[in-house]
Amino acid sequence: MRDCANGELRDLLPDWVHGRLDADRARQVATHVACCSDCVEEVALLRDLAASLTAAAPRVDIAAIVAALPKPPRARPRVIELRWYQRTQVRAAAVLLFMAGATTMAVINRTPSTAGDLPMPAAIGFAGGVSDLSEGDLQSLLKEMEKLDATPSAEPEGGTAISVELAEGGT
Repeated sequence: MRDCANGELRDLLPDWVHGRLDADRARQVATHVACCSDCVEEVALLRDLAASLTAAAPRVDIAAIVAALPKPPRARPRVIELRWYQRTQVRAAAVLLFMAGATTMAVINRTPSTAGDLPMPAAIGFAGGVSDLSEGDLQSLLKEMEKLDATPSAEPEGGTAISVELAEGGT
């Protein structure tokens, strides 16, 4: 066996035998091998060597190996487990929240309980005008007004004057 004088093409023979060349380069090597007897012998030697290596080596079936692998466990949803004292804290917070709401509702819906408080009809009537109030309502309104401190503790600074007009029939 002799060596081909064209070393560049001879170095491409293993890649050509295994089909790893692009189309133009493979065509160029095939044309050279067709007219070079040294390269024809080397190509035959390379093919025999590849066939013997393939026959001697066991075939590795990657798909079968992957199929034989155990499946990964399915992810379980994360459950938050509360400890006994955390459950107690949550219950206590719920009770406190309920109590606060109930107390707020009781304060909002409370009716006047003392004789000095302004009765509800008088307060509603006052919104419409003084002329709509009864004699008793006017007396209780006057008593409440006497309790108020009408004198300011200091003169307001930079304030705007407000004009108050009495409702119809007022004094």
